[in-house]
Amino acid sequence: MELLGDEYVPSRAAIVEKVSCALARNEYESLQIGVHAIGAELADVRLEVESDLEVKVYHGIEGYKLLDGNVAGGLAAGKNSNFWLTFHATRETPAGMHAGRIRIKPADHEETVLDLEIQVRPFVLNRPRISIGIYYPQGGGDDQKWMAAFKDMAEHGQTSLRRCWTDRDNYGVP
Repeated sequence: MELLGDEYVPSRAAIVEKVSCALARNEYESLQIGVHAIGAELADVRLEVESDLEVKVYHGIEGYKLLDGNVAGGLAAGKNSNFWLTFHATRETPAGMHAGRIRIKPADHEETVLDLEIQVRPFVLNRPRISIGIYYPQGGGDDQKWMAAFKDMAEHGQTSLRRCWTDRDNYGVP
């Protein structure tokens, strides 16, 4: 999950044909896919996921921001962009291997197809006993912004923060 600079070019060994991850039931897990315009400009790069699991797709802009959606704009030759895929296995998702495909489709080039394997483990993780506070909504903290921040955290695999403010005290309260 390392942030890649705009001009990063992967070595041949870093280019994959299969993407995989594992998660427990009722867990979210994110994967990052880098798209590199090595030889020529790419127009309107679209990423499509074929999977029986819930998936939310984001695309990177300006090297560090993520936007909701599966279409990144044009990509200049020698530059790259990234997509974040956040998978969710519900409590009812069958345990085992869930196969699928990821299709990367520039508007003006042939698509690239990657195999996708997601291992769903046969258990649900317990709620964490320890809370950490590393994520704060921009512009203050009304309840709507906090709830949006918590939802975003869960969708990106940060599941150990619990609500930690009350009128009584400033300590972790479930």
